[in-house]
Amino acid sequence: MELLAHRAVQGLHLGLHHSTKTGFGQEFSHYRNYETGDDLRLLDWKLYARSDRFYVRQAEVQTQVTARFIIDASASMLHEDEGISKIQFARYLTATLAWITQRQGDKIGLYALNNSKLYECTPRPRRQFYQHFLQELINISPQGKFPENKNIQALFDIRPRREIVIFLTDMYQANDELFNTLKQLNSMGNEVLLFHLMAANELDFNFKGTLTFQDLETGKTTQVHTRQAKAEYEVRLQNYLKNIRKKMLDMNIHYELFRMDEPVREAIQHFLERRMRLT
Repeated sequence: MELLAHRAVQGLHLGLHHSTKTGFGQEFSHYRNYETGDDLRLLDWKLYARSDRFYVRQAEVQTQVTARFIIDASASMLHEDEGISKIQFARYLTATLAWITQRQGDKIGLYALNNSKLYECTPRPRRQFYQHFLQELINISPQGKFPENKNIQALFDIRPRREIVIFLTDMYQANDELFNTLKQLNSMGNEVLLFHLMAANELDFNFKGTLTFQDLETGKTTQVHTRQAKAEYEVRLQNYLKNIRKKMLDMNIHYELFRMDEPVREAIQHFLERRMRLT
């Protein structure tokens, strides 16, 4: 997992956020002209002696954030396409972004849940913490359903602070439990990102013949004549995605759809480039 993450980030020079800001810190960045009201202690008197002009030293001040990754560990995440399951894709995506985040000097935390188990790896500042993070990531075993009516703030000990919360899910839900979870996460005042994972066979409905589909969470089966069902499926799929995007826009949550047939490195690069343009 670590090797895959390292290979994916090679050549990437972007992060989840701008890691530095201009201020009066320890690490020198550049000079700027003195302006009325600036603290006289910040003037560079040696430079004044050489140039007879007043300059203020500027520095890069590190801004640390905590990135919490929350993974949907319900049984629908076992859905596969071309031998890759959604939970495997979520692991790879999370491991890669966590590597980038830690490289910025930020803390990372991991949570995954279903209606029978909670996986938790609370953020730690230690550099070797990434190994423990990966082990917990590998241990996630999807089953059951996503829980309803959970107090997310108490469950994850998330408090309003400078944090980024990344929720990875296939958005498969019965009673708006995922929407309710996102609403709770959003109410805490942190930045929330929704990573919607979908397989190519879901998006393109590239099935042939008469097939029996099984709901991975309820066990219910449905026989489908794929050729007859394709047109209606595509309309309902677009309405479904449009509804999710609208709800996320209303909640000011960043929405990102990830296709599982797209190379993870390219998907992450495109996401980070769009994110940097927005920030």
